[in-house]
Amino acid sequence: MELINNHSLLVTIFISSLILSALCAEATDLSPSSSSAPSPAPVSSISSTPDASPALSPSPSLSPSSGGIDGDILPPIVESSVKKGAEAADAALDFMAKRIKDDSTSPIEAECLQQCVDNYSGVSDDFKKAQDAVSSGDLYMIGENLSAVCSEIDACQQCFSEMLGTDESPLAKFEESMKKAAVDGLTALQYTS
Repeated sequence: MELINNHSLLVTIFISSLILSALCAEATDLSPSSSSAPSPAPVSSISSTPDASPALSPSPSLSPSSGGIDGDILPPIVESSVKKGAEAADAALDFMAKRIKDDSTSPIEAECLQQCVDNYSGVSDDFKKAQDAVSSGDLYMIGENLSAVCSEIDACQQCFSEMLGTDESPLAKFEESMKKAAVDGLTALQYTS
């Protein structure tokens, strides 16, 4: 039963990360040539039967005390990606607080920045929840929280696009760091089996 639950969890994380990767790539790649060449189809080696799984290593053992996997099995990149993402979210919140108070910031830009504060507070919370899930080895919660990051960031960017008519965000460097952290963490989770 644990093997089936673990297999289902990994399939869910894999599918979530594929969707997130597609959304993040679509949101960040604005070059005209990106839409002309079709993307190669992802290669999947997921089997429909648990016994025929192509995993090269044994499945991680579940930790009875935490309900997750043993911490030693989780790739270090997951923890470091989550930490980097949390740091970038906190830095973005500090930057926005200063920018909102700056007299040179237009009222419309300040309104977008305030919306982004709300969104990025959610991003910061998502990364902090993912950090807690890393500590407990809860793969599902790590994946759920990292998957939520891109949609929060994109909601912020939408304000700049609609209200200011620009795709140039003053938060671009933070957005890039946070999306990279989320995608890197989700990608590493795919190979945790």
